Amino acid sequence: MMFAQDWEGIWYARMEISGSSFPLEMHWNASQDEQYLLYSKEQTKKPLSMTVHEAKKGKIHWEIPRIKAQYDGEFNQDCQCIRGRLQQSDFELPLDWYHQPIVGENPTAQKQKPQTPVPPFPYPTEVIDFLSFDTKGNSISMQGTLSIPKGEGPFPCLVMITGSGPQDRDESLMGHKPFAVIAHELAQQGWATFRYDERGVGASSGNYELSTSADFADDAFRALLTARLHPRIDPKRVGLIGHSEGGMVAPMVAVAHPEEVYCIVSLAGTGVSGKDVLVKQSADISIAEGKKKEDAEQDAAFVESLCDLILQSKDSAEVAKGIKNKVVMDTKDDDNDATIEGQALFEQYNEQFNTAWMRFFVAHNPQENWQKVQCPTLILSGDLDLQVNADINTKAISQALNTRGVKNNVVILANHNHLFQYTETGRVSEYAKLDETISPETLEEITLWLKKLTP
Repeated sequence: MMFAQDWEGIWYARMEISGSSFPLEMHWNASQDEQYLLYSKEQTKKPLSMTVHEAKKGKIHWEIPRIKAQYDGEFNQDCQCIRGRLQQSDFELPLDWYHQPIVGENPTAQKQKPQTPVPPFPYPTEVIDFLSFDTKGNSISMQGTLSIPKGEGPFPCLVMITGSGPQDRDESLMGHKPFAVIAHELAQQGWATFRYDERGVGASSGNYELSTSADFADDAFRALLTARLHPRIDPKRVGLIGHSEGGMVAPMVAVAHPEEVYCIVSLAGTGVSGKDVLVKQSADISIAEGKKKEDAEQDAAFVESLCDLILQSKDSAEVAKGIKNKVVMDTKDDDNDATIEGQALFEQYNEQFNTAWMRFFVAHNPQENWQKVQCPTLILSGDLDLQVNADINTKAISQALNTRGVKNNVVILANHNHLFQYTETGRVSEYAKLDETISPETLEEITLWLKKLTP
């Protein structure tokens, strides 16, 4: 049995999101000044104040309304830890708290999913280094993995472009490695793949935080050139497969280098502006998480106002000022000072929206590139994708390609989410819970379409 005084002190946890790990501290000081504070020191310098609703009989429930977060947990005698789940907006993640700082492997980290390929593989692989360049012309060392079918070749190849956020070559997130799964399947179906760590991630150098989708397009082109030079790859049949943001980057590369790109496979790629994607995403996720329609519309309107602020501001300082006016002014205390929650909320939105990547993404309209693409394209999406709406984006891409008479095929998979997992709701909070990394139907659609291209 855990008594009230046993909650006292500092508790430690590590939160795993999209392949990144963030240390957390929960400071519990109920017996003195009744302060309950949550620290995420890598994300913000100031703590967040928790509202504790239950702390008895070994169970705990607290909320942080300003960041739409809540936690439910229970003390576990076996691990001598608080075991539970954290919910924040559209995310729900397992989170365990310990009285000692976590050293080494995170006890809460996701276990390997069943589809993740494990060696020995039934095909050869090579780790290959190549160079890219930043906007100042400085070289960036990149590294990727080439998976090659058995046989002499030369083989057709797809260069794999990951989605948004710092991603490694496997596009690792929430325990899943979707690019490793796709590469594994394609190698056994006669197609090579070249997947690589994004700049500033894994074995690749460079600064991810200062990069935009235009920089990632440069990296994808350098990877494509690297694949074309390999002796077992057919240089005339090297295409691109991009997921989410990668599906937006692929046409950028294809338009800039039309002679080098054989085909495109767009996996939940965007066909409308970044602003339109984010506004629709906000509304769809809010409704899926159980919010009323009017509340979802309010969330979407707030996201739209932030996007408009980005489009109308001349620099990052002006964006920061606008965000502060939106979130801090409404959370001032009786002395007209910004509350801890208000300041933390500003830091959260400023970190999320006031970046070089976000400013590019919000303003970018992929229609301009899709209308110039010349290579055959597979447009694949899931009907329960809450992040990149299938109906709106697939229609936009297909219509753009049709203006030039470019061969394209649209496939919208029933009961599939943004990661191409079978799903009941499409909610982002489901991603980590599902054992399936990518559905067999998705892999089959990709391989069947590619086989039709092969001479």
